[in-house]
Amino acid sequence: MLYPLSYGGPGGRTVPAQRGGSVAVKWRRSLTGVRRIALFAVLLALVACAPAAPEPQPAVLRQTPPPWEPPRDAISYIEAAGLPVLDSGYRPQASRTAQLTVSVNGDPVTVPAQIGRDRVRAVESALHTHSDDGTIWVEEVDADRIDDYRLADLFALWGVRFDSECLGSICGEVQVRVDGESLADPGDWVWQADANVEVDARG
Repeated sequence: MLYPLSYGGPGGRTVPAQRGGSVAVKWRRSLTGVRRIALFAVLLALVACAPAAPEPQPAVLRQTPPPWEPPRDAISYIEAAGLPVLDSGYRPQASRTAQLTVSVNGDPVTVPAQIGRDRVRAVESALHTHSDDGTIWVEEVDADRIDDYRLADLFALWGVRFDSECLGSICGEVQVRVDGESLADPGDWVWQADANVEVDARG
């Protein structure tokens, strides 16, 4: 007796065409797995061939007139300042900000973005800037570490000479005011939340 193909033959057995279809599906799945393995191998090769970050240059405190760009090899300046070197993706326990305004002989000086941040090596200091509007970020990584960050540390990370007489190439008098009050020993002033810090160098 002849059975229509739609019945699948006697007893509902699978006809050869259907068995062939199952093999094709398995073959396509096998190809998909091969493609994934090949893609993974290519990605590994690209990572292996990526150039390593160049050896960082040593930290130098500039004695030049402004403007002062942030150091490219920030890792050297973080280490020279004696501050912890942190991965850029770390999560601080808390963050606080303050505002820094710098002027030389009455002319404003830009406080640039990326002070204390090394984008080449994806590391940074807990004391750093993100933008060029003078906002200083102080991020708490260790509860015992937050009060160690001083005004002098920020200029060390910036790579600019800073003391009571000189700022960069400008020597004579450096006045520092916090919330309008002059500081007798400005270098050791500790960054506080919401403080408004003004540095005015004249010479």
